Amino acid sequence: MKKRKYSFYIIIALFLVMQIYSISRINSLNHQLNNLENTLMHYQDSIVHITDGISTSVNSALEQQVSIIASCSYEIGNPDTEALTIPVTFRIQPKQLTDSTAVSLKFDNDIVAMERQGSEFILTYNFGLANSVSPTVIIEDKGVSQFEQNMNLFIYDLKSQIFPQKSPQFSGSRGYTGQKPNYNIKGSIYIDGYSPVAQCDNGVNVLTEAKYVVTLDGQVLSENEIDLSSPDLIYGIDIDESYKVESDQTLSLTVIAVDSLGFTHEYPLFVYNKEGVEEDIIEGEKITAPDGTVVFDDIHYY
Repeated sequence: MKKRKYSFYIIIALFLVMQIYSISRINSLNHQLNNLENTLMHYQDSIVHITDGISTSVNSALEQQVSIIASCSYEIGNPDTEALTIPVTFRIQPKQLTDSTAVSLKFDNDIVAMERQGSEFILTYNFGLANSVSPTVIIEDKGVSQFEQNMNLFIYDLKSQIFPQKSPQFSGSRGYTGQKPNYNIKGSIYIDGYSPVAQCDNGVNVLTEAKYVVTLDGQVLSENEIDLSSPDLIYGIDIDESYKVESDQTLSLTVIAVDSLGFTHEYPLFVYNKEGVEEDIIEGEKITAPDGTVVFDDIHYY
C-alpha cells in the first residue's frame, strides 16, 4: 500500500516537473517567436524604406528625364518694410540651349522675361510678404514654346521664410475661483518655434521683445514683459493673476511681440466669452507692419 502511495507521489512529482518543463519550453518558444516576429518586422521596415528610396529615386530620375530644365534654384532677398515686398531671385538653366532660346516666368497672369547670363537665365521678382510662389517656366525657341512647373521653384509659404515662426502656448488653469466675479489665470506662457532663412540688415529676423496682455472688453487690464533671453528659443513667464469678470464681459489673453524688422505679431491664447460659460481657444497669428498695415491675419476660433 505504501509503495502505491509513493508511486502516486512520484507520478505527481514527475507530472509537475514535466508541466514546469513544458511551460518553460512554451515560454522559450514564445520568446523565440517574438524575436522572430521583431526581426521580420525590422526586415519588412527596411525593405519598405529601401523600396520607398528606390521609388523616390526613380520618380526623381523620371521627372529629371522629362524635364525641360537642367537646373533651377531661387534665393530670397531682404524684405522691403516700406513697400511690404520681398525680392526672390530665380535661376534657370534649360536642357537645350541655342542662341535664340528665351526663358520667361509666369506668376498668375504676369509673364516676365528672364535675363540671359551665359547658360543661365536670371530674374528677380518682388512678392507680397504673405504670398505663395509657384511660377510656370516658359522656354521659347524658334517659335516653339514649352511649359513646366518645377517644384524646386515653389515657395508654399513665403511668410515663414521672412518672419519668426512662433507658437505661444498657455499651460495652466483658468476660471472662476469661489464665487463670481473673481476670475483667476494661473500657469505659464511659453513661446517656441524657429527663425526664418531670410535675412534683415542685422542678421536673421527674430523676436526682439514680447509681452502678454490681458484685456477686458477691449480695455487693457495688465501688460507684462516676457523674457526672450533664453538661447534655446523656449521662453516662459509665470502667471498668477485674478480679475473681476462679470457674466456679460469678455476677458482675453494675448501675446504681443515685435521682430527685428519692426513688425508686430499678435498671438491670442484664449478668450472667456460673454456667455460666461465657454472659453474659446484661438489659433493663428496677426502680423502688422510698422506703418499699421495688416500683412497677415489667420486668427480663428474653434
